[in-house]
Amino acid sequence: MSASKGGQFEREICKTLSLWWTGDDRDDVFWRTSQSGGRATTRSKEGRETFGQYGDIQATDPIGQPLINFFCIELKKGYNNASFSNSFDAIPRRGKRESRPKRPNDILSFIRQAVRQCRQANSLTWMLIHRRDYRQTMIFIPTYMWQMILSYVEKNDHDPVDVPTLAFTNDKMSITQLSLQSFLEEVPPFIFEELKT
Repeated sequence: MSASKGGQFEREICKTLSLWWTGDDRDDVFWRTSQSGGRATTRSKEGRETFGQYGDIQATDPIGQPLINFFCIELKKGYNNASFSNSFDAIPRRGKRESRPKRPNDILSFIRQAVRQCRQANSLTWMLIHRRDYRQTMIFIPTYMWQMILSYVEKNDHDPVDVPTLAFTNDKMSITQLSLQSFLEEVPPFIFEELKT
């Protein structure tokens, strides 16, 4: 993936989230973090914190900060072989660590990156947004968090949420995948300030 395509995708997602967050009033509430989170990562290695610069998206207006406090958001574009299936049936590497090939870009490695950024940011949880070429934009979040969001929405709207999801579970994590469009259509933004308490 070229840097220009990645940057274009990041800008598109920031505008989409801004419009969702403000009921189509504004497209400038969220924007890309400095160096796509690179500045915060570098400073973290030096033991220094960097407010609002973890992950790939920041709130450029304080009204958007509740979402960033809730989710540390990582964005990935391309990586067409990155899927739960490819992560699930991969053959384990053998041999000395030094001789192993570089870890491929797969969904689980992206999720580990999101988890690391979430811990550094002190966000409540993480979200990975990924679009393979010529595919829908998908999100990945911890299953327990998706269940909490579902319960809250259904309790307050009194209507069951009917969204196709895919779950991946191993001995370390359980992750739910769904389309970004379904998430934005079914989940009202105001709940993230209320769920945090």
